Amino acid sequence: MIAGCALFLHTGAFGQGYHSNDLTPAGSPSGRLSGIAGGTQVGAATSSVTSYSHAVLLNGNALTAIDLHPAAYYYSMAMCTDGLQQGGWGYSLTGGGIHALVWNGSSSSYSDLNPSGYMFSYCLGVDHGEQVGYAQNQSYFVTASHAMCWYGSAGSVVDLHPAWPYGFSRAVGCRNGEEVGYVSTLAYPDGDAQGYHTTSHAVRWAGTAASAVDLNPAGYDASEATCTNGAQEGGWGYQVLTNTQHAMFWREMPPPP
Repeated sequence: MIAGCALFLHTGAFGQGYHSNDLTPAGSPSGRLSGIAGGTQVGAATSSVTSYSHAVLLNGNALTAIDLHPAAYYYSMAMCTDGLQQGGWGYSLTGGGIHALVWNGSSSSYSDLNPSGYMFSYCLGVDHGEQVGYAQNQSYFVTASHAMCWYGSAGSVVDLHPAWPYGFSRAVGCRNGEEVGYVSTLAYPDGDAQGYHTTSHAVRWAGTAASAVDLNPAGYDASEATCTNGAQEGGWGYQVLTNTQHAMFWREMPPPP
C-alpha cells in the first residue's frame, strides 16, 4: 500500500462496522489529526490558554496526548509521522515566520529545519530520519518556493528544485529514499493541497535535484504526486477539456530486454 493514499468506496451504511474515537485532548476546545503511523497519530489541538493551535502526538487515547508545541513558537501544527518522528511547522517568535519542524516525541526534542536564505518552510513528510517539504520567500507575492529534504537539521538540507523551466516546487511525501511532489509555474496558496492546480507536473526524486523525473502523463495538462511507498507513486492528473482531476498511480517500467 502506498503511504498516505486512500481510496474510499461507498459500499454500505455510513460508518458501519467502525468505532470512532474522539482524540481531542482534555481541556482543548477543538482538535484535528493530520497523520497516522505505527499506532501513533499527530495533528493539532487548540490551546485553552492562548486559543492558538499546538502540535500534538497521540497514541489512540486523548488522555495521554503529548503537547509538542515548542516554547519559542507562537503556534504549531504536526502534519506527518512515521511512528518515530513527527513533522510539521510552527510560527517562530524569534525567526519571524513559519518554520518547518521535526520532533522526536516531545516538545523539547524538536529541530527547526528552516534553511538559510528562506523566510518560511513547511515539513509535510517524514520517513526513517528523512524529512521533506518546501521553503519559500515572499514579499507581496511568493518569489521562490523550492522542494526540500532534510536529515534532522537545517544544516542537512538538500534543495530538490530541478533545473527545469518551472519557478516553484514542493515535496509532499517520502519513503525509502524517494521523494514525491510537483513543480509548477504558479505558487499555489499554502495548505491548498486539494485545489485544481493547473500548472503542476508530478515529480519524483531520489535525494537530489538532478534525480528529478517528470511524471506528468501523456494526455494530461497537469499532475501532482502526493504519496509513495518508495517504488510506486500516487497522486492525480488534471485535464483542461473536462476540468476534472483523475486519480493516478505510477510505477517505473522495467528496461527493455
